[in-house]
Amino acid sequence: MLAALVIMTLAAAFVLVVVAAFGGLHAVETADAEGWRAEALAAQALGEVAAGLRWGPMTREGEASGGGVASGDAAASPPSGSWRAEWWPAPAVAGDAWPRVRARVDVRSGRARRVLDAGMDLRAELWASGVVCAGDAEVAAPLVVTGSGVYVGGSLRGRELVGFSQGAGPATPAGAPADVVHGDVYPEAAVHARAGIYAHGAEIHEPPVQDEWPFDTDEHTAGSGCADCVARPWAAFLAAAAEHGASLGAAFDGTTLRLDQLDLPASGSERENGRCVITPPLDEVRVVGSLPVDAGRLLLVVRGDAVLGDDASETALAGALVVCGELRVAGDSRIAGSVYAGRVRVTAPLRVVVSSDWREYPLAGACAPVLREVGV
Repeated sequence: MLAALVIMTLAAAFVLVVVAAFGGLHAVETADAEGWRAEALAAQALGEVAAGLRWGPMTREGEASGGGVASGDAAASPPSGSWRAEWWPAPAVAGDAWPRVRARVDVRSGRARRVLDAGMDLRAELWASGVVCAGDAEVAAPLVVTGSGVYVGGSLRGRELVGFSQGAGPATPAGAPADVVHGDVYPEAAVHARAGIYAHGAEIHEPPVQDEWPFDTDEHTAGSGCADCVARPWAAFLAAAAEHGASLGAAFDGTTLRLDQLDLPASGSERENGRCVITPPLDEVRVVGSLPVDAGRLLLVVRGDAVLGDDASETALAGALVVCGELRVAGDSRIAGSVYAGRVRVTAPLRVVVSSDWREYPLAGACAPVLREVGV
């Protein structure tokens, strides 16, 4: 009888131990799951902050909040936590001209909590940094650039018609116009191509050697590094631009976009941050007219080919022009900001001016927030 009682007592104790062990494992598993969800929510929150800064880079102080779900189906899954974020301007790092912000993210998921402090640089996309041509460029009319080089992913023909003028900033020690876009690599404004550079039909680096453009670099020049300056707009950006872009309204008739007929910004913040306008995915769009001064800056994205200008009057805009296909300059044109095109044909005078303080004023849609450090 006593032996039976001892056995029953030991068995009961073993059951209690097993139940407690399983309970402990479940508690650990639950805590781990909550911690993982909190980490995922923190990443989501930082992504939301970065997205807000991409489309409102001059709005450097604000706050946001949101929640997360346990699976990808928000309708079928209950909330798995919540987050709150705030951000504010931060001093620039010594020697770095990019604006910076600090962000604080507070996340709760069940009993788990994560608080992160992060620093972000508000950089510019490579395709919105100076004068960029991903493929070949043909220049048959004067192209005058201030404050930037001309970065070409293929070959450039017509070098004799490309000129560089001095901007508001200081010239180089040698007295040449400065490159304020990639000046750390190319101090003097010049042409930089991955393939060749041609003037009067001949490659400028082939014999007989020409010293007319000593700062130009291409495949004949050691360490040209132009590949680091040339990049195409990515598909995710085009999708986001279509979502965030302002309405074309009466300014677009299906083939021609008139810059002078675009609606004015609805608020001061739109003018400060700039607006994005994206055309439908057509084979070709003509862009004419001049953007009014009180319209602020514009990121104009053309998904196909673009014909810039006509014979009637000058075409002008401030901000950035992005042409995914070929850009053909057909009339006198002036751009205060950056230019990107898949290919370029300049058949009428084009002037591009990049201000020496361009980094201080990132453009909505063309701003690329970069996470520099994260602290817990």
